[in-house]
Amino acid sequence: MEVIVKAIAALESHINKKKQELANFIEWIDRSSVAQKLKRGHLEILKDAVKHPGKEFTAQQIADNLGISLNTARTYLKKLAEEDLLVLSSKKKNRAVCYNFPPQR
Repeated sequence: MEVIVKAIAALESHINKKKQELANFIEWIDRSSVAQKLKRGHLEILKDAVKHPGKEFTAQQIADNLGISLNTARTYLKKLAEEDLLVLSSKKKNRAVCYNFPPQR
């Protein structure tokens, strides 16, 4: 029973740490000069990237998730890559270009 209690406590601690990291990142984005260049869609992509480190993003996924056109999704991803907030991956999924959240610096 004690092992389960410790595991639950560790999980709660991990969840709280991730929530704080997300809050810190969003606060940083809001204060940075980059924020003036971004639209709501860009910020939604970034939130998802912070919540799911290592996740690959494609324009099709973004278009489906945000209910936007494929061209708009491509534009959002390209802009985030230009701002060094996402990294263009050398890997492709079914001929689709993939983007990743950059590793922590």
